[in-house]
Amino acid sequence: MPTDDATVVIRSVGERTENVCRSLLAAQVEPDCRAHIVKEMPFSKALKTCYEIGIEEKKKWTVCVDADTLVSADAVERIHRLAERARRNVVQVQCRCISKFDLRPTGGGIRIYRTSRLPIALRVLERKSDEVRPETAVLGEMGRMGYRSDYRSTILTLHDFEQYYSDIFRKGFVFAHKWVREIPFFLQLWRTLADKDSDYLVALWGLSAGIKHTGRVDLAKSSLYDELYAEYSDGRIQEKGEYSDVDAARRLVSETIEHLAELRSVLPKTRVQKLWGRLGKKGPIRSGLYYAGTLIAIAGNWLARVAESGDSE
Repeated sequence: MPTDDATVVIRSVGERTENVCRSLLAAQVEPDCRAHIVKEMPFSKALKTCYEIGIEEKKKWTVCVDADTLVSADAVERIHRLAERARRNVVQVQCRCISKFDLRPTGGGIRIYRTSRLPIALRVLERKSDEVRPETAVLGEMGRMGYRSDYRSTILTLHDFEQYYSDIFRKGFVFAHKWVREIPFFLQLWRTLADKDSDYLVALWGLSAGIKHTGRVDLAKSSLYDELYAEYSDGRIQEKGEYSDVDAARRLVSETIEHLAELRSVLPKTRVQKLWGRLGKKGPIRSGLYYAGTLIAIAGNWLARVAESGDSE
């Protein structure tokens, strides 16, 4: 059933999925709850406009979504239901998403604000507009003021699917600086999938360029990314055309969420998972002997190198 007491605001910087994102959301609210698109930079300015639209529309709830997000057919209804059940001191509820370049459920999906708290959020934003992640900073400050956020594990959206290659390249570049400790994970995952999906190949190009870059990194689109993408692609790949198939997008969201376990089967194993896997195969005693032997071998090699260096002096 379409929601009739929520304003929908989509934040966009020209993503390929902007129009489809809007269509998916518009189908889930009453006509007078029309979906607004905000195209402003920097992000703090777009966030300010989102809050202002919500206040001006005077609906009980304000739904905010980024344009690189594809929502499930019942996303608004389900997050609206969660918000209605939340305590009155909850300023916003956020559900999780599946990111194409991570394949692990993460934050950053659809969120719904209690509109009556947005004037407070606006005042806080005035002090937090220069933060790298202003929305996170605003919600953190509001939490300290007693207006808490409710983060749910429910997966309602896909993130970064069906984007332009140029935007994917920028994403990979930024990942090299934003998620430094995760680089080995992304490198292994993207290399595994690059033969079947060129999105991951382009992401690898961006990651490579980002690792080499030692200067300042701008999260927004810039000529630097355009120049580097042109250099790496070298005409080997043609940019994607317009994305407008709403039904296909709806199926993509449904099938991806439904088959999440299969998707995650390609994820690189962590050290803990590898340890548990070995325990399962060899048992605790044999595994303990294996790791003890490995440590002794490492120590032996180290002592041998020390002895050899002493002999050469």
